[in-house]
Amino acid sequence: MDVIGERTIFGRKVHFYSSTHERSHLWGCYGMSPFPGGIPCYALIWEGWCGDFYEIDEHLQVVHRGKVMPNPGHKYSFLYALADPKFTLSKRPTRMEDAGKLMALSAYGQSGSPDRDEQALIDFLLPSDVYPLSKEDLRNSPYYNIGVTHQKFTNLARRVSDAIFDAFHTFAKKNLTKGYPLLISGGCGLNCEWNRRWLETNLFPTFLFRHAQTIQAPQSGPQSTPCDISQAMLRSNGTSIQASLSQLTKLTAPGSRSIHSTTVR
Repeated sequence: MDVIGERTIFGRKVHFYSSTHERSHLWGCYGMSPFPGGIPCYALIWEGWCGDFYEIDEHLQVVHRGKVMPNPGHKYSFLYALADPKFTLSKRPTRMEDAGKLMALSAYGQSGSPDRDEQALIDFLLPSDVYPLSKEDLRNSPYYNIGVTHQKFTNLARRVSDAIFDAFHTFAKKNLTKGYPLLISGGCGLNCEWNRRWLETNLFPTFLFRHAQTIQAPQSGPQSTPCDISQAMLRSNGTSIQASLSQLTKLTAPGSRSIHSTTVR
């Protein structure tokens, strides 16, 4: 965060900070974590346009561990637009609501390995750094305007969802080997299936996910709470518990795996 001047807000002079969207995600998630000060963490920032891992050490120094994939969220939501006959824009960003709808539809996909058509779409989509993607470039695809409830499409949604997660999991397994907790932020952190799979990887003793990146008063230290946190969800050893943030550390037993979610209002 860089102080770039002073402004008057509600009659008081305050320092005005400037930050990137991605950095706000990073420090917002770190600031809301229940971990004691000085605990190093990994952080995954993944949403529409970014898919990157970071490491935060005990001195709050940040190291970029690598970009796994550009635009993972946009690629995910693009699938819905591809199959939806109502989406007629050629090369425009997808609708904000499409990603959430695809999350639901992917649950109806049948399990199994990708067939030829599915693999061809995955091979086209995942390596691409083009944004926004053009639906018209896939006019000859069997999924073009197929209909979002078609079984062939829901199968594709599941395959692409698995392929995106597998790419990030493979990177994490190879490069994040210090046993630190994992912080997750960005819109992709709202994908319940991906969060469930992170928990089951056993790569991280604990992980926390939050989405909101608009932090008006960033502070130092993982116990800082610049936004009002209404509640958190802790899952340890398969049990779900509602707790205030101050209780989370007490509830997390040493050696157990847990999942935390913070809600900002």
